[in-house]
Amino acid sequence: MNLQDQVTSLELSKKLKELGVKQESLFWWKKYDGNFIVNDIPRDGDDECYSAFSTSELGEIILRLNWHEIYVPYTEEWHEIIKQLDIFAQSPGRNEANDRAEVIIYLLENKLITL
Repeated sequence: MNLQDQVTSLELSKKLKELGVKQESLFWWKKYDGNFIVNDIPRDGDDECYSAFSTSELGEIILRLNWHEIYVPYTEEWHEIIKQLDIFAQSPGRNEANDRAEVIIYLLENKLITL
């Protein structure tokens, strides 16, 4: 399995940065010769550098949230996100890091959590 299949996609990594998620990860999306690649070279202040979060790193972010104080209204979109997480183990080829990122993005965009 390739490294980019084990971390958040470039698109989701950009969205997480835009929403204020601290850029603290082991791997990074960084632009080289006009293309973005994932590597473990530490971030050097480059604006076109985005944390490529692993499943475990996103799990740590999720664990730090106080879920008992979050009211999540039942919506079809939220239901779909939960459904995707529930069937993750049954869906080969899916990327769990992206699934977790989508949940965090949903919560941030809908102001259900703050960082």
